[in-house]
Amino acid sequence: MIPSSEKPGVARQGVDGLVVGLDVLAAGERTADRLLVQVISLLQEAGAESLLAATHHVQVFGRSHVAMSISLTGPVGRTRALELVADAIAVDDGAAGALWTGETGTGLPSLQQSARVAATEHRDQRSGRVVHFPGVEGLTGVVSLCSVLETAIDRIDPFDGRPLPNALLMTGDVLRPRWLDGELVLHVRPGTGGVWVPTDVTDPAVSRPE
Repeated sequence: MIPSSEKPGVARQGVDGLVVGLDVLAAGERTADRLLVQVISLLQEAGAESLLAATHHVQVFGRSHVAMSISLTGPVGRTRALELVADAIAVDDGAAGALWTGETGTGLPSLQQSARVAATEHRDQRSGRVVHFPGVEGLTGVVSLCSVLETAIDRIDPFDGRPLPNALLMTGDVLRPRWLDGELVLHVRPGTGGVWVPTDVTDPAVSRPE
């Protein structure tokens, strides 16, 4: 395993750079994923680096839904990054929502708290299903598990606990690792022909900008 101190774009005592929580009352992970793909594309065009984006299950007034979080570094300024995120929320079918960064929230007051929860979980690497992370672009098709550990993913957790020497992973062009106790962990299970597959399976079309 690659030592955590060498991981690209991930700090071991919390995430570096600007961290933003956002909530538009996305009903499920598929909807949240689509919105995050849109936001990521806008931020990358603006020069953002070390992008991490995640989804978080939250509740507002007893209603369960999915909030989101994003962290980034690079030449794009804080103000510009927040403008791009806010614009993406407004563009998404006219949905209204809330943002939270640092100690400041904007948007619908009822959603600011859930956006704050998402931002805090992301910053502290406590929980969250990660949709985009440094190195994800190279994880398409069938790859070695060693190459997975050369990205921001810290650890691979096999479903049955068996060791995975020289194993291959069928990515399906989509991987969704999760934050677990400060580590970015990818859960996998045995597939066919000795190839492993991720336990969290998502439609690849959701993860690509249109």
